[in-house]
Formats: sequence, C-alpha cells, structure tokens
Amino acid sequence: MNTTTFGRRPLAALAILAAAALLAGEAAARGGGGMAGARGGGGASRSGASRGSVRYSRPSGGTTRPATPAARPATRPAAPATRPSGPVTRPSTPAAGARPAAGAAPAAASTAASSRRVSLGDRVDTLPAGSLAVSAGGNAYHYHGGRYYAARAGGYAVVAPPIGCRIPLLPPGSTRHWWRNRWYWYHGGCYYNYWDDTDDYEVVEAPVGAIVDELPEGAEKVVVDGKTYWKVGDTWYRPVYSMGGELKYEVVKL
Repeated sequence: MNTTTFGRRPLAALAILAAAALLAGEAAARGGGGMAGARGGGGASRSGASRGSVRYSRPSGGTTRPATPAARPATRPAAPATRPSGPVTRPSTPAAGARPAAGAAPAAASTAASSRRVSLGDRVDTLPAGSLAVSAGGNAYHYHGGRYYAARAGGYAVVAPPIGCRIPLLPPGSTRHWWRNRWYWYHGGCYYNYWDDTDDYEVVEAPVGAIVDELPEGAEKVVVDGKTYWKVGDTWYRPVYSMGGELKYEVVKL
C-alpha cells in the first residue's frame, strides 16, 4: 500500500468537510439576516400602524364659528285683528243694548253724562262729550247715556225722555219685555219701541199693565181715593206683589 496516496486522502476529506462547514456557516448567516430584516420590517410596519391609529389630522382651513343670531325683539308684535268669516245679519227682534244692524255694531253709549252723575231736573253748563242732537215734537234736545237735555238759560237741563224722540242705540242696561202683545225696551223710566224700517228706537208712552222692579227716579207719592200711587211725569204706577211676594210697580191709567 502506497503511504503517500493514503496520507493525501485524509487531507482531502478534511478540506472538503471544512469547505462544507464554511458554506453552511455562510448560509446560516444569510438566513439569520433575512429573518432579522423580516422581523425588523414587521416591527417597523407595526410601529407605523400603531402611530397611525392615534394620529389625527387637522383640517387645512380654519374653523369658523356660526354667525351670531339676530337680537330678539323686546316686545312681541300685536296679533292682527280678525274679521268674522261671514256677514252679520240683523235679527228680527234685536237684543237690548245692541243695534241690530248688519255688520259690526257701534259701541254702546257711555253711561257717564258728565264729570258728575246727573239726575232729572239737574242743570249743567255744557253738554257731555259725544252728545247726540235729537228732536221730538218740533223741539230740539240732546241725548247722551240715557239722559235727555234741553237748552235752558246759561246751560242745559236734564229733562224727562221726550215722547217721539228717536235714538240709534239703546242705553246700557236696557231690558226687553213683552207687554201688550209686542216687545218693549225699558231703561230708567223710559220705554222704547224698535222700528225695523228706520233701524232706531223711539221713546213711547208707558204701556198700561207694564210691571217694573223699581220706581223711576223722581217718582212722587200721590194718594187718590185712599189708594197710594206714584207719579213720574204723566205716568202713574201702583204697587203690586208678585207670586213670590216681591214688591213691583205696575203702570196704570187714571
């Protein structure tokens, strides 16, 4: 056996083993770098994703505040007046205190005749504001709030309602009664009939049989044949009692 050949073979085998180990080491080094790079890349990706999840971008333009609303008015506007939806018709028998004309009725006359309350027979220097010029029997009068005035020296006197005088509105507080087969309106000793053709109220004589709750102002007590009566102008009243025992006064003719 040739010792030279045999001695060379082990050396060649060792060289091959060393080369293989060197190649394996280089491969391992490459593989480790790749893994580290992959892990680093993955870490960078996760880091970027994490930072992106909590990062907020500001708008490019500035934030604008809403315009200040207009100031609220100090007072509310008044509600508009409403008109009736349909025409107002005149009733055949108008209620007391209201003019039965089509459309809105004028306001009722004021009850204040002057700065002081006047009574029958009183005298005043001037007529109350808003007095209405009326006439009856060719004589001139003035009317205001249920009172009638006649001119006297230096002023005016409160007189009894003149028969035949007509007014467009009844005085406030007038009451309606069915006497002698027709409607009458009564106020303070004055009796009125309503006339549809002229749309006004006429002062008329007291209907016999009319019964009122109270005597008109200025009533005078008169005893005739032992019986007691009350006289106001040309109208006579006698005391009567109702079914309930209440004292009333009935218009009578003597």
